[in-house]
Amino acid sequence: MLNFNSKEKLAQLIYDKIYMSSDNEFVSKVKEKIINEDKFTLVEFYKLDDTDYLIQLQEQELLWFVQAMEEVNPKIAKVNDYFTDAEIVAFKNYKKDKINIDDLYVLKNTFQLSERQYSCVASIEQIALMNKYGIVTVDPNFQRKSKRIGLFDNANELLRKVFVNKKRVAEISDKIINRKYKFNSIRYNLMKDGEFELNRPNSRGEIRLPKGGTCICIDGNHRQKACVQDYFDYPEMREYFSNTFFQIILTNFTAAEVRETISQEWDTEPVGTQYIEAMKVNMANEVVDMIKTHEKAEPILIDNIIISGTERITADGFISYNLLSDAINRQYKSNQFKLKSQAHELADWIVEFYNYLTVLFIEDFSNLKESKRKSWVTNLYTVYGFIYLSKILRNNDNWKEDLKTIINNINWNKENSPIINNKLKSNIPVVESFFEGILGDLNV
Repeated sequence: MLNFNSKEKLAQLIYDKIYMSSDNEFVSKVKEKIINEDKFTLVEFYKLDDTDYLIQLQEQELLWFVQAMEEVNPKIAKVNDYFTDAEIVAFKNYKKDKINIDDLYVLKNTFQLSERQYSCVASIEQIALMNKYGIVTVDPNFQRKSKRIGLFDNANELLRKVFVNKKRVAEISDKIINRKYKFNSIRYNLMKDGEFELNRPNSRGEIRLPKGGTCICIDGNHRQKACVQDYFDYPEMREYFSNTFFQIILTNFTAAEVRETISQEWDTEPVGTQYIEAMKVNMANEVVDMIKTHEKAEPILIDNIIISGTERITADGFISYNLLSDAINRQYKSNQFKLKSQAHELADWIVEFYNYLTVLFIEDFSNLKESKRKSWVTNLYTVYGFIYLSKILRNNDNWKEDLKTIINNINWNKENSPIINNKLKSNIPVVESFFEGILGDLNV
């Protein structure tokens, strides 16, 4: 390609102009050309909606994208901005490898470790392709560190990224291609959500992941990234990659069990307090987990609940997992619940309450950077006031009208915020007292 970073720039351009674009006509024509010319299937096209996936494509496959984009609208992209004339000629007869995707769902050499826990193997090739085709994904909520970015997709959902130490990936990658890496294990988990479960291994020691299930990497993401990088950067080593294996520890756990599994590792690898708190198994955290997966919760709410501490200084998320959990426990004494049904009922109510808050604050919730600059409604500690209001208004037939009255009688300008410093937990009683005072003045 023309420059050392042309591939990254082109991947970002495709992502911005295709997968993040509101120009439906342009996107539709590009998609039609790529699919009709048998470059990608429709399923493959939609699975490339992330720069991490796009950058894994062969340069020849990126060329297909930019050729289609230039044909539809040359003002948006030009082939010669990214590829040399020699490359365009050389890539003309390129054909994509025909992969039997069904085979990627099968892990081999399987034996059972304990209930819903298995040991298997997967080659570097299989790991890379399982990532490429979205069979295994990474969920920031089940990683030790995640980072939110202030961008929204077409569904108005705030995008998030897993924190990746590129230096660490490069170190692993270098050792793999130089055949010096001491292969160890990667943890995959098929989320136990009541819909998909693992079947037992067959007589050949093979276990099949169910299509449509959510299989995530809960430990070993840097090893995964190195496999992906090497597989696509060194096609001449494909035979080695197809015959070199990682152990896969495969589980079929619930969200709470995944957190418990991750927390085991922290005795030997110190991590930030905010991550440890979010992984504790208690009823308040159960309620937050239920909120995050609630079928009626607004996406803009779900995608703004984050664990990472970066939101204190950036436009990332406006609800801290840990502060929300703490606020729920302070007001509802949820950690004293004896029945899971109590947690379900509370999650239902908080989702209903926050959904209406979203209606009232849609401009703030959908434009975090601007909101955090001018207002305190999206400050992390405001959650203590909102959960306090939810407790007061619960079982009130006119709660929506009363909540709207309360919200309209608060000055949300940042200079009027009762919150002194985002890093001080002394803000908690201050915020709660502020909302108590508002209620007293309005006699709600």
